[in-house]
Amino acid sequence: MATPAGGSTRLCPGMLTWMSGERRAVWLGALAQRHPAYAELKSTAAVLAELTGANLGLLTEGANAAGAYLAGAVPHRLPGGHTDAAPGLPTGPMLLAALKAYVLLGGIDPETDLTAGAPALAAADCVVAITTHLPPSLAAVAHVVLPIGSFAETSGSFVNIEGRWQSWAGAAKPAGESRPGWKVLRVLGNLLQLPNFEYLSSEGVRDELRAACTGTSAADSVPRVSAGAPGGAAAKGDWLDVPPYQIDALVRGSDALARTKDGQMARVVI
Repeated sequence: MATPAGGSTRLCPGMLTWMSGERRAVWLGALAQRHPAYAELKSTAAVLAELTGANLGLLTEGANAAGAYLAGAVPHRLPGGHTDAAPGLPTGPMLLAALKAYVLLGGIDPETDLTAGAPALAAADCVVAITTHLPPSLAAVAHVVLPIGSFAETSGSFVNIEGRWQSWAGAAKPAGESRPGWKVLRVLGNLLQLPNFEYLSSEGVRDELRAACTGTSAADSVPRVSAGAPGGAAAKGDWLDVPPYQIDALVRGSDALARTKDGQMARVVI
């Protein structure tokens, strides 16, 4: 694509070949989302889709990204995807704020997942780890460890980017004294005497969230993409690529996967 002196847009031969197809699409995925200039990439992709008559789509980071937004698992959203008038802190600022207490949910390895988080966690008065695994870096900072089952050892639901709610039953019982994550959070809510924590099943959690999402679609939880040109200077920072066997604690904890070629790849900053 080029813009002559006259201001009109001219398409390159490769784009003309692409436009000859009956079904055309432009997709942005995980690598684009991890790029510091993601806003510019989205805007450029929108322009490209508009010029070629293609559909523009986004592939989320993980199968339940839309579900996380709908559940309010981000600092600026309430359950149902509604805007929070008093938003909380994202992970980075939360760690830089040197809070007195932290709750880490899921198989978080501070050494791998929280680049600048270890000092803040080490200095905190209380760190509660609700986790499937206990790597050395987590064991070194956790004051309380509450074991939970993996995704296969609990029931639950995903909401994908199409808005499909997909529920499943646990394939196995949680090992040892571990419990499903939702149940551990329910009991913590009971101990803290928080209201509306009388859930008897994950289905009860799902049904309450679904009621809160009335009138909200999964598409509302995806950042809007417009064809307008981005303003200001392009964002700067690191572009992070995460190898397939370093995505979460489950695959990172597998000795067999660690011995494979992909398992020995280090995270790459491009």
